[in-house]
Amino acid sequence: DVAVLGVILVEPREVLLDGLRQELACQIESLLSGLHFAVSGIASRQDFAAPVQAMSDKANALRRSFEHLQDYLGVSALQLWRQEFGRIVRFLLHMEQHTLLRRRIPGPSCSPHHDPSAPIAFPDASSSASSTGGSFISRTASILLDLTDPKAVSGGLHQDWRSNEAGNLLLDSLVLERLMKATGSPGVAAVSRLLGLRAAARVRKAIAGCSSLLADRELQGVLAKARAA
Repeated sequence: DVAVLGVILVEPREVLLDGLRQELACQIESLLSGLHFAVSGIASRQDFAAPVQAMSDKANALRRSFEHLQDYLGVSALQLWRQEFGRIVRFLLHMEQHTLLRRRIPGPSCSPHHDPSAPIAFPDASSSASSTGGSFISRTASILLDLTDPKAVSGGLHQDWRSNEAGNLLLDSLVLERLMKATGSPGVAAVSRLLGLRAAARVRKAIAGCSSLLADRELQGVLAKARAA
């Protein structure tokens, strides 16, 4: 159906879908920005599991309430949820990657996932309370690195990580499953991508350090004596 407002033809269904998409984007942005970890000292399993479980409950409730609309409005609420959730996560990942690789925060319009009608803030609302990143992606990656620090933690072969000192369980498959329920496959993939970029940056830094070390004349002399011996 088409409605006429003066001399303008308006499709109510399209207007309704745009309004729903914008409201859903706002709700998802608020949901993701609420995931932050209040760690005092050494990170524990509860520091990670509790916020993730709280976000999982909120995401499930929001998704169910939004799905109820499709029975009354005749729209695919689940499809809209997946589209907007994936777009927002990809937008945040693009901004995180740009910040990590170029050391500056880019403008939102540089991302192909930016929607002017439903803009997403970066850094998000929780970034002021956490210095570990501009979105839930970098905050999650940072606490995962803390919980699996090889200097203080051992494990990983049996999908669990324990403290070397007390033997406390810090991370296991149950907590990672909660993360999957909270952020979905787009969120887990984004965290994995950012962790890979951080690992690549460390490897690059180590290689550069080795190159400069091998270029040292004193070290070259030591190596020459070792070969001669």
